[in-house]
Amino acid sequence: MQKHVQFSKPAQRFYSINLRTVVLGFIFFFAFGIAGYALILPLLGFSGPIHTRLAALPAVFFYSHTVGGAWALMLAPFQLLKPSKRKWHKVRGYLYVISVVISSIGGFYMAQDAYGGLSSVFALSLLAFMWLASTFIGIYKAISGQPEAHQKWMIRSVALAFAAITLRLISPILYEFFNLYTAQKIIYWSCWLINLTIAEYYIRQHLGNTQDI
Repeated sequence: MQKHVQFSKPAQRFYSINLRTVVLGFIFFFAFGIAGYALILPLLGFSGPIHTRLAALPAVFFYSHTVGGAWALMLAPFQLLKPSKRKWHKVRGYLYVISVVISSIGGFYMAQDAYGGLSSVFALSLLAFMWLASTFIGIYKAISGQPEAHQKWMIRSVALAFAAITLRLISPILYEFFNLYTAQKIIYWSCWLINLTIAEYYIRQHLGNTQDI
């Protein structure tokens, strides 16, 4: 018979803390990396059918989405940390909300010309709407004195913000198996459905059921 190894509570706590540290490290790395890429993208020049379509859009929507999204990505990881000072948590939170509003409005406009046809348009439009909605619901829950519900909705909001990260991680893989048109449709749906699924699993496993939404 195989014996199951049981760790002591201090050891379990140690591994839990280290796993959390590693995960947060990856989140910070990719969040700041993708944010930096979004900010310097115009300086790199546009090439290919996707970037060419982006370059043809009104600059105000392109920059509102990329700059707002970059700030949201850089602010979001800090909100996942346990707040040492409540004041700074609130300040970063409101800056995050402003960034989400600016980015999602630009993103919704850009989604109407997404590469991949109607499926891509619907996927990215839904992403922009859900990102904005989950953020506003999260703020409402905080103002109305429901901290647990606030935490759950902001986790969903951050998960949707990190769709920008997932999109760039899965794109090279899918490009190997599908043509560009098909790959983009899969990418635009998968980038936020994967994140939202992980977020919901985390909420149910660590924060209780979702009845207090």
